[in-house]
Amino acid sequence: MHNLLKKNKKIICCAEASELDFFLKKIKIKNKKQLFTNGYQSLLYCKYKKEFFYLLYTGVGKTNAASSLSYVLSLHPEINQIINCGPAGSVFDSKIGEQYLIEKCNYYDVDITTLPNYKLGQLPNENVYFDTTNLYKNIETLNLKKANCATADRFAKKCDAKIIENNFENKPYLVDMECAALAHVSLLFSKPFLAVKVVSDVIINENNFEYIESKKIWEKSCADVLLRILEVL
Repeated sequence: MHNLLKKNKKIICCAEASELDFFLKKIKIKNKKQLFTNGYQSLLYCKYKKEFFYLLYTGVGKTNAASSLSYVLSLHPEINQIINCGPAGSVFDSKIGEQYLIEKCNYYDVDITTLPNYKLGQLPNENVYFDTTNLYKNIETLNLKKANCATADRFAKKCDAKIIENNFENKPYLVDMECAALAHVSLLFSKPFLAVKVVSDVIINENNFEYIESKKIWEKSCADVLLRILEVL
């Protein structure tokens, strides 16, 4: 596995293998390595057509995402393209399966505003937002819609839509549990980061789809956008 890793510099990060059922049918897994003893955080060496790349199952949540990506980047500093793709809730009017290129991401469960001059989502010595536009020019031909993404260690509810509306940029927002943590680690390691999110549910509305039905829609959409990214990036 060590020798295989040195042949490629692109890594795709997702929370769980179950998010990529359709994508996994389109690629070949050449090798797989468990990262930790928990068994669910894994690094895979994969191939699609003539393109080789890594696939990282980070686990759900900020700590899992940050720890697994940090570990891999520490072992393999030659990696220089980090791509996050997966489902996200929408806090604006949108449709299940819609694909969005993320412009900025931030935490929305970080709050040290009792200290002077801090904004919601901001950590000491950090900005509120993490820029995710490093690799935009490489995928312009995909013509993806754009949005921001807010990250927290919880499933978003309607009340979270109001928190985001009142505290962050006036742009379409998606919510997830990993994106900002992955962008944060990428910044610390000085690595270009790209995030594409697919709408899995609309927080502000009643979901008209059953879970299994909506999962098929957004999983196919995730596979579609990932394969297109691999072909142009």
